[in-house]
Amino acid sequence: MPVAYADIPAGVNDGAKKKIFQELYEEIHQAWPIPDTRVLITEWPNEAVSQDGQTGNVPMRPICTLAVPPGLEHDAQQRLARQLSNTIGEACGRQVEEIPLPRGTKIYNNWVLTFFWELPLDKVALGDLIAAENPLILENLPPSNDAAPAAMPPQDAPIRCRMLASSSRTGRRGQHLQRPRTSVAGAAVPSHRKLATDLPHPPHQQRPGTAVIGTSGHPSQRR
Repeated sequence: MPVAYADIPAGVNDGAKKKIFQELYEEIHQAWPIPDTRVLITEWPNEAVSQDGQTGNVPMRPICTLAVPPGLEHDAQQRLARQLSNTIGEACGRQVEEIPLPRGTKIYNNWVLTFFWELPLDKVALGDLIAAENPLILENLPPSNDAAPAAMPPQDAPIRCRMLASSSRTGRRGQHLQRPRTSVAGAAVPSHRKLATDLPHPPHQQRPGTAVIGTSGHPSQRR
């Protein structure tokens, strides 16, 4: 289900494209272990690109757009952004540049821009099944920043989809996988009592739905 659209400058050799195809698949699949990960490459000639209002014989700065499920944990998102930046930057021959800022700060950037285009599962379909009703997707979702429960198919969904989606939320013997909550002293909290963490967060505390990342770490920090 995850899809990566890589926009790169024209003229990148076949070996570099193969690197993008293979390594992007591995990096994205590590973050979202959902079958059917797709990577598409589009090449742009110099005359078809404007950067900061300038055109000319300067290769475009690569762009990677990820169409993915929402809610990836922050650490996983940060790791993925670094991996994608390094992979695409190396394939396209991008050098990490030192960029001084007006207040004296310096950053290091290879100008690979990554968009996380997060799509709600009820807005995506694989075959004839909406993703929010598809066990193939529901059973392979990674941990979420919002810790929201997995979406359940509506009552009018095919009975097999409802049964499989329900079983993905429970253990082999029908027991819920979530461990009992404990208090500070270590005593179990009764299931009928609500903790503060169970209550909905006020709207102003909710995280934005999308993120845009386009920087790469200092050369000494790159893996």
